[in-house]
Amino acid sequence: MSSEYKIDEKYIQQALAAFYGLIEGKREGDPNTRYKSWEYCYQVFNEKRAEYRKSGEEKKKEIVDFLALHMAFYLASWGMYRGSSFLLQRDYKTHIAAVEILLEEQYDCLCGYTPEAPLDERTEQNKLLFGKNGLYERIRASYNKEKGECDFLEDGENAEANASDTLITKILMGALGCVPAFDRFLKRAIKWLKEFPAYTKIAQSIENDGKTFALLERFAFENKDALQIKDNTLYPVMKCVDMFLWQIGYEYDLMDVLKNEKISTETKDKAVKRAQALGIVQEDDYEKVREAIEKRWERKGV
Repeated sequence: MSSEYKIDEKYIQQALAAFYGLIEGKREGDPNTRYKSWEYCYQVFNEKRAEYRKSGEEKKKEIVDFLALHMAFYLASWGMYRGSSFLLQRDYKTHIAAVEILLEEQYDCLCGYTPEAPLDERTEQNKLLFGKNGLYERIRASYNKEKGECDFLEDGENAEANASDTLITKILMGALGCVPAFDRFLKRAIKWLKEFPAYTKIAQSIENDGKTFALLERFAFENKDALQIKDNTLYPVMKCVDMFLWQIGYEYDLMDVLKNEKISTETKDKAVKRAQALGIVQEDDYEKVREAIEKRWERKGV
C-alpha cells in the first residue's frame, strides 16, 4: 500500500462512529431513524438478485415492483422527493426501468464492491459504471425517458432538468453499495480531501469518465482496514467511504452556517445544538463550535 493515499485512521473511525450513531438512533433518540433506510434497500436488493434469475416472467415483474417500492422509500428518506425534484410528481413505478437495469447479471460484480488491487489501471468495475454505455448513464437515461416534461408545473418546481448526479449515485448506493452518494455534503468533503497531495485531482463531480471514481477506489483500497463498521458486516467499503465523507461535509456545513452573518440567530442556535448532539462540543459559543470543527478535521495524512 502507498502511504501517500492513506488518511489517519482516527479520522476515519471518528467520522464513521458519528455517522453510525445516527443510524442506531443514538443521536436522534429513536431507533427507527431515516438513516436505516439504506440498510433495508441494500439488503433487499441483495436478497432478491438470485431469486430474480430463477423466476419466471410474472414473478420477475413482482420482484421488480417490490424493489421499486423499496427504492422509492429509501430515496424519499434520503431527501430525493423534495419539491424541486421531478420524482415528487411520480409514483414508485417510475423506478421500474432503473431496477430492471440494476438486476442485470453483468452488474453482480458491483454488489458491495471492494477494490482489491493497487489500481494502476482502470478496473473492470470502473468501466462498467462509467465507460461507454456504462451503468451510470443507463440509469440516467431510464429516468430522463420516464420523466418527460411536466408542463403543468410552475417555474422552479421542475428544477431537475435531468436525473441529477445526486439521484443516480444514491440509487447506485442503495441497490449496489458501490458508489458514494454525491450530495452536497459529500461534495463539500471532497474539497477537504483535495488538500491531500495524492487527491489533488479528485473532482466534486462523479461525471468525469471514471477519474474521480478511480481516486475513490484508491482511497477505499488504501484505507480499507479503517473503513469498517465494527460488528456489522453489512456495510461495504464504499458505503463506509460515503459515510466518512458525508460526516465531514455535514460538519463543515454546520461551520459554514455559523460563519454566515446573514443567517439568523435561531438557525445558528439549531446548528450549535446539532453539533452538541454529534458530540463535537458542549459549549454554546458559535466561535468555539467553529474552532472545534476546524480542529477536528485539520488536514493530516500518515
